[in-house]
Amino acid sequence: MHSSALDQRKQKKINRDVSNEGSKIEKSIKTWSGIEYHCHEDAAAQLEQHVATRLKYHRLTGEVKRMEKVKRRPGRPSKTVTAPVDIYYTCQFTVTEDEAQIKKAREMESTFVLISNVSHEREASCLGLLRRYM
Repeated sequence: MHSSALDQRKQKKINRDVSNEGSKIEKSIKTWSGIEYHCHEDAAAQLEQHVATRLKYHRLTGEVKRMEKVKRRPGRPSKTVTAPVDIYYTCQFTVTEDEAQIKKAREMESTFVLISNVSHEREASCLGLLRRYM
């Protein structure tokens, strides 16, 4: 059975859960994206580990980005010597809401089971039992 009143209350709860999970994962992504790796393999391993994080209402994807940082010595730069370049890798993530999972959760939360010990002879149909219940 589905209940519209129950559906409205549970929908608010699910929306709150989705936003809470989204804010938690955004905070984690901010931390994870700030880490610099000196080899591509380490960055790819961490990316796979973070993408494998189980989320209830979101999907997490990402990629490894190669970054370059020029290391300059203090003082006036030389005309003949070029500054060395430091290469590092970072993980970039994208988060999307899993609409199918959210829809499934809403359907599950708005469903209830009505159990009765009324015999079939006394109540002819399930709809009649539901009308008596309401």
